[in-house]
Amino acid sequence: MKKLLCTLLSLTTLAACSSTEDYDNSNQAGEINVSEVIFETEETAGEVQYGSIHSDWVMWESAEGLVRDKDTDFVITAKVTDISFRVADSRTGYPPEEGAKERYDEYYGQVVEPWRVFDLFTVYDIETIATYKGEGVSPTQILMVGGMKDVFVEEQLAVIKEYGIDCILVHEGENNTLKIGETYLFVLKQFDEFSSSPRNPDQCIYNLDNPFARTAPVGYPDITAKDIISTFGKDKWDTFWADWQRSNPDWESRLDVAAVERALAE
Repeated sequence: MKKLLCTLLSLTTLAACSSTEDYDNSNQAGEINVSEVIFETEETAGEVQYGSIHSDWVMWESAEGLVRDKDTDFVITAKVTDISFRVADSRTGYPPEEGAKERYDEYYGQVVEPWRVFDLFTVYDIETIATYKGEGVSPTQILMVGGMKDVFVEEQLAVIKEYGIDCILVHEGENNTLKIGETYLFVLKQFDEFSSSPRNPDQCIYNLDNPFARTAPVGYPDITAKDIISTFGKDKWDTFWADWQRSNPDWESRLDVAAVERALAE
């Protein structure tokens, strides 16, 4: 097992770190700066090498604090329609310009490993269904740092090898691998006209197969899709719930009905 230590720059920090202020002091988010991650890499069968990205994210104490945070640009429900991959310059978050690697080498005064210069991102094309917060055109793509394990392997290798990277880095966690055809609730920070990124994958992505599910890891406050949608008014939740039941006529056979009734009564 080989371990590498690197500093996470620019776009990753933008996506992960909240402002130091929440919408009021009673729901102040405890900020955790994302300053470094550990890549644990292991050679697997064949020539594919994967690395696990472990990072800390800012955490919100409540759904209201999350959606009212000044850096939360969009809250939407959307369907994932396609998946692709791209490499971005670690400093700018944009496609690498010619000579980027050489400029990093000059800046650090030494030859820099490619994974310090370029980040692999998974790009999810989305189709917005409903917008609860956000002005202007809703994002059409969601970018998440890291790749995917054991799927789309050739596509990822083709992208990273162009930049001299030989390891697919993967963010562990349930919400870091979305599926084509699935519908999610997203809480997003927008960073260009059409693209955005979740503020924190553990609290900002909810699979709407079960809008009452509390899926955040141990130690995170329990926030559900229902909690987030309800912050925009009971009418918004009532509309969503009615539409969701029509789209999921078999829900009583899939979900714990008693648990749903308790959640609706809260």
